[in-house]
Amino acid sequence: MDDSLKLYHYTKVDTLLRYILPGLKLRMNSLINSNDPTELLLAETKAGSNSVGDRLLDVKSLSFCADGDGATSLRGYEIQPMWVSCAECWGGVCLEIDYYKLIANNLKIIGRHNVRHKRMVYADSSHKSGEILENFLHMNARRKSVELDEYVQSLLNNSNFVDERFFTKDRSWSHEQEFRFIALENYDEDVVFNLEGAVTAIILGSRFNVQLYPIIRDLVKEHGMDPDVIRKGAIDVKGCINELETYKSHYRANKVSAKKQKKKELDEEILNCIRDVQKSLLR
Repeated sequence: MDDSLKLYHYTKVDTLLRYILPGLKLRMNSLINSNDPTELLLAETKAGSNSVGDRLLDVKSLSFCADGDGATSLRGYEIQPMWVSCAECWGGVCLEIDYYKLIANNLKIIGRHNVRHKRMVYADSSHKSGEILENFLHMNARRKSVELDEYVQSLLNNSNFVDERFFTKDRSWSHEQEFRFIALENYDEDVVFNLEGAVTAIILGSRFNVQLYPIIRDLVKEHGMDPDVIRKGAIDVKGCINELETYKSHYRANKVSAKKQKKKELDEEILNCIRDVQKSLLR
């Protein structure tokens, strides 16, 4: 792998300020939260009163975007559909993360939960819905009296099954340039990755509410971090944000809409909540 490999994680401002920056943590989520309907394919296959497919959807995952690998020259933070679907239609942020520092920080987590991580492979849907399901049905028919947990773990120990089931998506999702982490053991536990020292840049969407920039800056300083903070679009927050400038005056020049005004009110609620949490921690 490239020594400078970077991963990119798109997220909402609320998630960044409430859950990621305060503790520099990223939590893995159950695969059932996937945005790809074909990820849920196996859940439809039942084995008696037990669903092996449903159990597989409890497996934890964490997704990033990577730079293009030859088929595309896009950097991981330049993927416009990701800004729309995962970062509040350009109102959110994208974290640039050093892959090697992320791995070094979390060796114990990776070992305990048998976390596999690699680029996603994109293939025709007939590959995923045909070959994988056929193999699954064949294995499922032989399960007989084996305990469900034991049987599921045997599937997760099969590298071919894992590659096809968890690291293959329909070709139409290839724009995501996904780099996925999967926890194959003890996934009933919380699996949380430590980002200490791994965040190398915070990229703000072109519709990011500039009034929230100071709180991001302060949270970053609390951890002794010095990542680049840049904004996609015409405004560079380093050179153009006046901290005394209000949300109202900033957007008046851009014909603030009722929708933006409502977003302002929501952002103010988020800020107040964060300040309350910080005060309680200092007591």
